[in-house]
Amino acid sequence: MLIKILMTEKNCRWCCSKIPTQASTCAHCGRSQSWLWTHAASIAALVSVIAICLSFWQAYEASLERSDAEAAVAKAKEIESGLRETLIELRSLSKASQEDRSKLADQENSLKNLNILVKESEKRLRSVDKLANNSIEKSNVLLIKTTALSEELKKIESSAKLELAKIEKVRSSAEMLYSLLQASYNTISHSLLALDFSDVMALTLESQEICIDNKPIILGNRKCANCKRLI
Repeated sequence: MLIKILMTEKNCRWCCSKIPTQASTCAHCGRSQSWLWTHAASIAALVSVIAICLSFWQAYEASLERSDAEAAVAKAKEIESGLRETLIELRSLSKASQEDRSKLADQENSLKNLNILVKESEKRLRSVDKLANNSIEKSNVLLIKTTALSEELKKIESSAKLELAKIEKVRSSAEMLYSLLQASYNTISHSLLALDFSDVMALTLESQEICIDNKPIILGNRKCANCKRLI
């Protein structure tokens, strides 16, 4: 009987008073005897704490994702700025390449012009070599001629020396003749001075001829000075 009574009664979870086993609420304190309803507030608090923790965790992850997104956006902006800079550099490089191409074209044209100038200079050098060879040949010929002329000049010099020696001999002989003639002239002048005027007149008359008109003609003349007749 006691066992049956114990089986039909139980203690309240909150006030520990005797209540039937099938009672869901206490008749004394009015609280629910169900475990779920008993711990509903704590479960709700736990759930709210878990929800708050989850919300904080989600907010933290969202902040991390946001920071990652901001970092990605910053990196994207940096990449975009880098791409813009690279595009600007590529444009500048393209312009520089175009300028380099134009410079290369100019250099190719200048090289072509230089090749043309080199070919022309080679032709001129060949012509200069030909002229130099011709001038060398002419100089050799002139040297031969000059050597021959020098030999001829030596011969002429030797002959001129011989002629000068002969001229000196002739000059000395002429001076001797002149001295002899001077001496004979002096003797003749002295002898003429010694002669009388009458002797001179006789000599002049002897040296004259007489024309048909009985006029005197100087000895040796073929015509008369007065009548112009031949003797």
